[in-house]
Amino acid sequence: MGTKPNVVKLQKTEILSRNTKIDARVVSAQARLERELKGLGVEIKPEFKVEPPLGRGTTRLSSQNF
Repeated sequence: MGTKPNVVKLQKTEILSRNTKIDARVVSAQARLERELKGLGVEIKPEFKVEPPLGRGTTRLSSQNF
């Protein structure tokens, strides 16, 4: 039988208080900017770029089972 772990959703203020390296003013300014842009009709899409840790060269797999 599979059981899911209980996940507790935290409030934004609690997350910011736990993570002292995050500037709450920057987070609120970014949220305000997104609201303003959305009001102007600009579509905001997050963009993520994931690359291999050693660059885009050929993938080299090493194995000791030769």
